[in-house]
Amino acid sequence: MKIFAALFVLCASAVAAAEPMLGKAGSSVFGKPIDRGGFHFQFALGAGAGTRASGVFSNVELGYTFRGPDLTVMFWHPMIENDSHQEPTIASRYQPVVIGLKKTCFYEDVTCKIGLGGSGSHEPNFSNASIGFGAAWGFDLHLPSFTGHGFTLGFTVHHVILANRSHHAISLGAGYEIF
Repeated sequence: MKIFAALFVLCASAVAAAEPMLGKAGSSVFGKPIDRGGFHFQFALGAGAGTRASGVFSNVELGYTFRGPDLTVMFWHPMIENDSHQEPTIASRYQPVVIGLKKTCFYEDVTCKIGLGGSGSHEPNFSNASIGFGAAWGFDLHLPSFTGHGFTLGFTVHHVILANRSHHAISLGAGYEIF
């Protein structure tokens, strides 16, 4: 557990050190204002593919955005259901269950995110379940419907490290977000 706390502090320090790059640039891709602060929620669906699983991607983020530093601290659960027939059929799904950080980068409607935490995989009948370490990172492009929420297109990279195997994948998803 101490390793997760240390990794989280390391990630938070990296985001703080990158403040000049990740700070609000004052410009927007779509020209619509975005007001970030308070409760944060995102749900997205899409497709993902990787070394041991490919199929339907789903993503849930739940957290809080601090206005001053424009930093979101969130529970982040990106997951890929294995709809493929890849051999060996080891994992029916793999999911980083991570504590994530999200911050505006480059443009007001683009956010960068990174997260670390527990992870796992299992067979379709829940046999051969494994628990391990997970990491994820990615970018979101926001098309605000209103200043505080709107549609999101996301790109996520998943890493799951288990005792006897590891999974790596990428995914694309579309969803809705409360900034």
